[in-house]
Amino acid sequence: MLGGFVARAVVALVSENILWPDEIFQYLEQGHRAVFGYGYIPWEFRYAARSWLLPGFIAFWLWLCKTAHLDAPSFYVPFIKLAFCALSTTLIHSAYRTGRNIAGARAGLLAALLIAGWYELIYFAHKPLTEAVATYSLVASLAFATEPRPSQRQALCCGFFAGLAAVLRLQYAPCVGIIGVYCLLRWPVRATASAAAAGFAAALLAGAVDRLTWGGWFETFIVSYRLNAVMHVSEWFGTLPTLWYAGAMSATSAGLLWLPLALGWVRRLSVSRLPVVCAAAVLATHSLVAHKEYRFIVAALPLLWLTAAVLLERALATGGLDRRGALIGIAVFFAVSALGLTYRLPGEARVYNAGSLLGRSPHLDAYLALSQEPELGALLSNEDPRFALPVVATGGYYYLHRPVPVYFPSELRAAGETPGSLRDIVTHLLVPVHARRIEGFATQAEVGDLEIRRRWPERGPLRQLCLPPVPADAYIDHLLDGLRIHRARPDPCH
Repeated sequence: MLGGFVARAVVALVSENILWPDEIFQYLEQGHRAVFGYGYIPWEFRYAARSWLLPGFIAFWLWLCKTAHLDAPSFYVPFIKLAFCALSTTLIHSAYRTGRNIAGARAGLLAALLIAGWYELIYFAHKPLTEAVATYSLVASLAFATEPRPSQRQALCCGFFAGLAAVLRLQYAPCVGIIGVYCLLRWPVRATASAAAAGFAAALLAGAVDRLTWGGWFETFIVSYRLNAVMHVSEWFGTLPTLWYAGAMSATSAGLLWLPLALGWVRRLSVSRLPVVCAAAVLATHSLVAHKEYRFIVAALPLLWLTAAVLLERALATGGLDRRGALIGIAVFFAVSALGLTYRLPGEARVYNAGSLLGRSPHLDAYLALSQEPELGALLSNEDPRFALPVVATGGYYYLHRPVPVYFPSELRAAGETPGSLRDIVTHLLVPVHARRIEGFATQAEVGDLEIRRRWPERGPLRQLCLPPVPADAYIDHLLDGLRIHRARPDPCH
């Protein structure tokens, strides 16, 4: 666990990039907005399509930073990363307990080793995503479920973590159901009833959070069902073939992930097949959904490596594999993991299109630098052509941490503003290094391929613009009109 935490912490502190905009704008930005009072509001948080469970968890840590007067992004950004890294090490312990319960202590140690060292689980550790946190909860539930004689406390923990996994990521509910059936068949009735009660308590907690934040019990579940099952909103953001996850897993593991999945099925039906059945359930349910993102199936990764550890232990125990062969297999595993972390696996870029898992986004670094700029009064931010919405490439107010207007070139062009009027609107520009010079602004710093320019000489007060909502928000408002009677319309002047 210590080794796993160190690996995760190093990657978290070295890298600074965005794979999925949700990790900032759905969670970090909302936690920042709850504590500091300002931030972007995505449409999901205007239509009650997201729970405040994870943003509330982030808000708690940000509130501690604010209370301790350590609320600069230079402190709280790495602090929140390390908090999630510490949380992720519970996955290593859960894998050890599950492997130990299934096939003995050596299987548990092998499972802990594989999950501590797999690069995707290392990289996901500092990402504030519901899929990752739900995975930790799901495998924790599995660890308690495989206890041969569960105590009352273990049964309660099993049910609570299973319920928490389901409410954090509803699509993991079939996997939770498999664990529930397993407990029902193997546990005493009293232990099963205790687990079911604890699972209900976890669901009730999620409902209470919705009642407190959105005004209705299980509001986000109801709205999400109407959006995705009835209106198919998720498909607006792209669709992929049914077998896309199969190709993605092959690319991100050089095919290694298929070994435990294939070999797990040919083993005798017993407790050793429970992890692989759960992994298959995660893959199957998500493959049937048209909109696919690789992070959705992160729960399958530890389950498959857990299966691999059990199979490796059984091969060693039965003489099917000697110690030398096992060491060679583990060496291959770590070699593939190292290649993946350094972005050198063939086809990996099709899944992780960040350029480098260990790389740094110049936008995020520039926003961190601007957060320490005392003269920042308003910002004209660069637009990244890779993203449909200009704000998606930025770190939002979570990284900027300054309650100042942020404009984008396309907005100013639509408002009829010219380069000559920029000195009356913004104090700083964030532009590509090759951008043409604009009169009245001097280069202050270079961050990667971006350049921060400052207004010089100083002029009078800034003129604040009242811009209309971005076209994407207006489009969504039009399509979802009538979904909710009360909803938060964005104020273009705020």
